[in-house]
Amino acid sequence: MQSNTVELSHQKASQICGQLNTDRILRRCKRFLTPYLPVDNITMDIFDPHGNRLINISRTSEEPPLFPGKSVAVSASLAEYLNTFVRRMGHVTICNTPEDSPELHHWWRSLDKPDASSMGMPLGMDGNSIVFLSILARGQNRFNPRHAKLFSMLHPPFSLALKSIFEQRQFMENPANLPQGPAPCLPVVHGTAKIIGEHHGLKEVMTLAAKVAPLSSQVLLLGETGVGKEVIANYIHRQSPRAQAPFIKVNCGAIPESLIDSELFGHEKGAFTGANRQKKGKFELAQGGTLFLDEIGELPPQAQVRLLRVLQTHDVERVGGSKSIRVDIRIIAATHRNLEEMVARGEFRKDLWFRINVVPLAIPPLRERIQDIPELIRYFMGRKALDLGMDYVPEPAPELLENFRQRPWEGNIRELENTIERMMILHLGNPRNMPLTWEDMTVPMVRPQGGKAPVAEPDGFPSLDEVVAEHIRTVLRHTRGRVQGKNGAAKILKMHPSTLRYRMKKLGIPYGRDKDALH
Repeated sequence: MQSNTVELSHQKASQICGQLNTDRILRRCKRFLTPYLPVDNITMDIFDPHGNRLINISRTSEEPPLFPGKSVAVSASLAEYLNTFVRRMGHVTICNTPEDSPELHHWWRSLDKPDASSMGMPLGMDGNSIVFLSILARGQNRFNPRHAKLFSMLHPPFSLALKSIFEQRQFMENPANLPQGPAPCLPVVHGTAKIIGEHHGLKEVMTLAAKVAPLSSQVLLLGETGVGKEVIANYIHRQSPRAQAPFIKVNCGAIPESLIDSELFGHEKGAFTGANRQKKGKFELAQGGTLFLDEIGELPPQAQVRLLRVLQTHDVERVGGSKSIRVDIRIIAATHRNLEEMVARGEFRKDLWFRINVVPLAIPPLRERIQDIPELIRYFMGRKALDLGMDYVPEPAPELLENFRQRPWEGNIRELENTIERMMILHLGNPRNMPLTWEDMTVPMVRPQGGKAPVAEPDGFPSLDEVVAEHIRTVLRHTRGRVQGKNGAAKILKMHPSTLRYRMKKLGIPYGRDKDALH
């Protein structure tokens, strides 16, 4: 259920972690979890293993904090327990009785707190300190493995939220860290959660990635579109000595050829029309860290020449400038194309290929790691449930898992994620105990008012608008066309009636006097 394969750079982490305020995050978390497990209090704490000190960041309880605004020393026995616990990133530890953890029990008694059950989960690191999340419930034997499984689903969004909080605090404390010019869209780096498949379908990949991570060697990630090359690049960066420095991603195929030099190497003020300020390039922004060049096979010839020069000299020159700027970065490149064939055709420089192909790492497609599919499905279902505002996660039907194993998955992990999202949207409004089935995969092709049949997408599936429109029609047929009121469609869809009417009008769905057209 935990993974850093989630690409969240351009979307909110989840409805739980949609705010950078830790108090709000924990309150949302408590509202989400309360229907499914006992929750009296949720706390977020930091443990400093070097000083054996503990500090509370946030909590949901209305009681005064145990140690407000400062760190407190813990006993040697509790420090030893915490040192073991906090090193198991993403793993949930249950303490139901004093026998489960005498150290923790003595700590609570020293604070005059009654016996309680707890679940704890380390989230990530802030420098040398380790942040962890705890759920507490009064009494003993309150938690079970099912509770722990649900709790573990929150590790990826919480890790991402913490990363954002730490970055925001860093820039607030030291504004000099900000690049010049307008505020950029800073890349979000995945947290320390484990990668799904690291012990199964990706075992060989992760073994090699772990070997190369501490080194400075260039890495070339190979694999089809959607296999998770950025995820592996993130992992290598986070496990390297450069982990505290920037991780900058560049999609070489998404930058117009006329702008690629400026994006990569920067430009001086007045270098060309429209260059009204000095701009640092991606190489400078990645100083001390890692530059991830995705789809490097799309680089035009001139940019290949300049990239080769940087790799040889470790110097860059901004467009319109004459001064060489020394850079200390690690390059991780990725492509879905066959660079060796491109070299033979003269489309890619042979010397550049030799430079970036120091450690090639081939990531297998999803159809070659089908043993990871059930865990991926459950993870994406949990994340999409949060994104869609659902307060529960439906169970996948057994036959669904088997059908998914048999699909070719030409779009790999990205296709799987999009498929799960489509199914979760279609599942909205169904009873809570109804499992996710293969029927949630397809949508009846209903003719709209104009009588023209909708055109299916190239992969045989309808567009997202068609999916949403058909789901609204289904709910309206169930409510006999009623939009608002106690038994209306708006209540079922958890939307304001006026918002639903606006969406229906936009999608061409009749209502009011024309509602009979639905049947």
